[in-house]
Amino acid sequence: MYATSCTSDPDPGIVPPTTGEEMIFEAESEPLARAVVTTSETLTNKPFKLFGDVNRTGEYYPGLKEMFGGTKVTFKNNRWDYGAKQYWLMGQEHSFVAIHPYDIPEITDISYSNSTLSFKYSLPQDLNAANDLLIATHRRKYTLDSAQPVKFNFIHILPRINVAPALDEVLMYEDETDRENYPYNADEYILIRSLEIRSFKATGSFTLTPDPLAAGSMTNDKFTLGYAVETEEKLVSIKFEFEDKPIKVTNNKENVFVIDKEAPIVMIPQTFKTPLAEIVLEYTVNDDEPRRKIIIPLNGKTWEMGKMYTYKFTIEKAYTGQIKPGTFTIDVDDPLLTDDEHDDAWVWNGETIDFTFDKENYKDDYKQ
Repeated sequence: MYATSCTSDPDPGIVPPTTGEEMIFEAESEPLARAVVTTSETLTNKPFKLFGDVNRTGEYYPGLKEMFGGTKVTFKNNRWDYGAKQYWLMGQEHSFVAIHPYDIPEITDISYSNSTLSFKYSLPQDLNAANDLLIATHRRKYTLDSAQPVKFNFIHILPRINVAPALDEVLMYEDETDRENYPYNADEYILIRSLEIRSFKATGSFTLTPDPLAAGSMTNDKFTLGYAVETEEKLVSIKFEFEDKPIKVTNNKENVFVIDKEAPIVMIPQTFKTPLAEIVLEYTVNDDEPRRKIIIPLNGKTWEMGKMYTYKFTIEKAYTGQIKPGTFTIDVDDPLLTDDEHDDAWVWNGETIDFTFDKENYKDDYKQ
């Protein structure tokens, strides 16, 4: 996979110290322990946007010169290409920033200056249509022995969210005879009716700059990525309804992903600072009312850039066969014990998450 790049035409009468070596780029998507929309296999399906400049020093063209201002780079004929071949400038420091995909309607206020890309990203109203945003950088001081292809290792910068409940069968009697006497224990299930994420920010400002070259180093693919949530923006909420096709969770102890496992919800990185911020999962036991809610508070929590947050938990069953909301296990090696107060805390991925229930909608109506 290749792309090419260039400097501007030389000043009249001055010949720059080029070697005739074409700039060549390779691109891949960094493998991450998370479900993603864009992978190395799908990266070539869409073009990316390329920015770059060269810091020209010495007697030839002193000063910073922009080389790429959002050039569209498309994968065709088994290479990344944007047009005519371009070449390295000998002895000079080149910087590049790439963002994938090229056409991102969610991005506004994009600008590039002094090797730094700045932009805003706003979530669309339909989160299912949100783009999976990838970025990559490179900085290189070109010499005769540094003409190898520049490898863009694209990484994801938006956090993604999912919820995956499981239903566990807990029986007082374990022998087969008593299982036959209580057949309803094996048949019960819950139906996920809706998933709501409340009071989050939907717009963030990002800056992306290749890190300076370390002493004695000729190349560097590390970068500084900054972001800030829009302070003046109001809090928003989103609700996914599953009325027509509720998601069924049976008692096979397997976690069921409420949102497609391969395409979790795209979000803006942020730290929550309001008790109104929470994830609410609404469900029914079998097809019966009343509806019940699992509430996951987010206040004080942080969604970091590029990370996947999957909230996994198990709802246990009372020995009478009825679902017993409020009793949880956690998907870690050493879970904390829970109680029957329907207000439990346990550790997930190194941090404590509190789960509560809407007690007004909960009735202790276990079957007798």
